[in-house]
Amino acid sequence: MLTARLHHRAWPLVALHGLGSLALLLACLVELVRLGLAGQLLAASGLGAALLLYELGCVGLLLRIGQVAGRSLDALGPGFGPNDRPTGVAAAWRLLRWLPLTQLVYGIATLRAAFARRVEWRGVVYRVRRDGVALQGG
Repeated sequence: MLTARLHHRAWPLVALHGLGSLALLLACLVELVRLGLAGQLLAASGLGAALLLYELGCVGLLLRIGQVAGRSLDALGPGFGPNDRPTGVAAAWRLLRWLPLTQLVYGIATLRAAFARRVEWRGVVYRVRRDGVALQGG
């Protein structure tokens, strides 16, 4: 994520996506707990269904991206990607199980990259300036 911050020309959009995913997930989870504790099970069920639909939409997009990327790799010839890419219900279930955790980690990584001021990599310390330039020597 720090590389995206330093070099991606659309870093603000990348950060917005990462932070937005994190905020949405956390807000929904907090509200689900609050509604459950308040005994508002109908509202909690509706919110849970909406969250599940959002996650299923994300899974559908990930599966589609995998198909498109797989076709591009296949066009390069043998040895550039597995020919037995997971598809269907098994792949969707695996993605759905791990997607919320991935969104949490992605959001936290985005926050850390946004506020990073000092990075040590391969024994070299870099200072990250506000303008997104990394200078050696820290």
